[in-house]
Amino acid sequence: MENSIQNIFREAGKALGQIACQKLMNEMFKEEEIVKPKKAAPKAAEKEDNEGRWSRWTKTYTDTFKKCLTDAEVPHDEKEFDKLKKEFVKYLNDLTEEDYQKDTKSHPDRMKDFAALKAPKKEAPPPKKEEEAPKKEANKIVKPRKKTIWEEMNTHEAPDHPPSNAANIREVKDLEELQNNELLVTVDGGPDGVFWDGKNGGWVRGPPEIEDEDLVEAMFNKLVYEVGEQSARIYRFDEEKNRHEFVGYVGVGKFKEMRMP
Repeated sequence: MENSIQNIFREAGKALGQIACQKLMNEMFKEEEIVKPKKAAPKAAEKEDNEGRWSRWTKTYTDTFKKCLTDAEVPHDEKEFDKLKKEFVKYLNDLTEEDYQKDTKSHPDRMKDFAALKAPKKEAPPPKKEEEAPKKEANKIVKPRKKTIWEEMNTHEAPDHPPSNAANIREVKDLEELQNNELLVTVDGGPDGVFWDGKNGGWVRGPPEIEDEDLVEAMFNKLVYEVGEQSARIYRFDEEKNRHEFVGYVGVGKFKEMRMP
């Protein structure tokens, strides 16, 4: 009986030793948890304050932009032109507020600046050899430069761009003053009814619209127009906009030869 009890305790001691040994091994070789760092949430893109400086590509702006690229000798086929239009809008919006506000340039002026940046760089001609340098002729007669028509008439030369600010346009209420001025010039890209006054200098526009004025039909250069009986303002019907658009005055600018019906 005593031997049996001793055997039982001996077997139990062996079992307990195996359990303690296994527990010790588990503690020694326990794998550490790998804590992965959390990714920082991306910052929300800050909205640019200078967005919205460009509204849309009207026909006038498109034609002016093409002219600026042509003058600067910038290649612009149909595919390239669409790309350049996007680049110009980005160029406009990327200007700092300080650079954008420090001058009062119009969009056509900034189109010229952009085209100048895109103009291909011209290689400088190789320097002439010393022996090829032209010899100066003694007592050479220098012919005077021929005066332009503006200089001969002692007048103000027309700019190559439309007015950038409506406040700079002088309103002429007397239509006869415009009709008798032989030096009125229409500048490409400018608003209809606004002219450059080569006689006095500056921009001018004619009399305003008369409310409820009767219009009469008139033919000029094979096109049909409608003319205000009192104001002599000329209108042409725009089918896309389904309305009459003002285009000028009878006897002024491109309608100089037109007469009242």
